[in-house]
Amino acid sequence: MAFIFSLALEDVDLNKVYILGGLVDESVQKKVTFQKAQEHSVKTARLPIQEYMVRRQNEKNYHSEILAINQGTPHTAHT
Repeated sequence: MAFIFSLALEDVDLNKVYILGGLVDESVQKKVTFQKAQEHSVKTARLPIQEYMVRRQNEKNYHSEILAINQGTPHTAHT
């Protein structure tokens, strides 16, 4: 999702509903949720992974900003 959105979501409003489009977009078709949001004038933002991800040394020096469902859900479900 990071390549689509430039605005990072920094504050969570408990009176709003948030949809994680990347859960579908990464594995099935890219930008599906983003395009639907644009069609319906829904505001979009990306999760601030770039800003908060801790990059630790690893053999391949690889750092993914893509979250699996089991990584994203626990962090977003508890406010």
